[in-house]
Amino acid sequence: MAKKKMTIDALAVITQKGFTAVDKRFDKVDERLDKVEHRLDGVEADVSVMKESFDKFMTRLDKFITHLEKQDQELLFLREQVKRLELRVEKLESRK
Repeated sequence: MAKKKMTIDALAVITQKGFTAVDKRFDKVDERLDKVEHRLDGVEADVSVMKESFDKFMTRLDKFITHLEKQDQELLFLREQVKRLELRVEKLESRK
């Protein structure tokens, strides 16, 4: 096989083809990154909506828990009151 003499011009052409190939690959990477960025924008929007909904849910849950605690306190009070009334009824009935 005969060796071909490498010239500066030939080396420049080879180098330019290499850079062009790398540029094309980076273009594809850029396209993929753009798609990922677009999808992430959608995810961010979804997360924002979910956070807002979650905040509203937590606010309502806090109100419900507060109401439930109040009901529990009232129930305890009523139980004690019923016990006292039952004792009074027993005393009154025992006097007969």
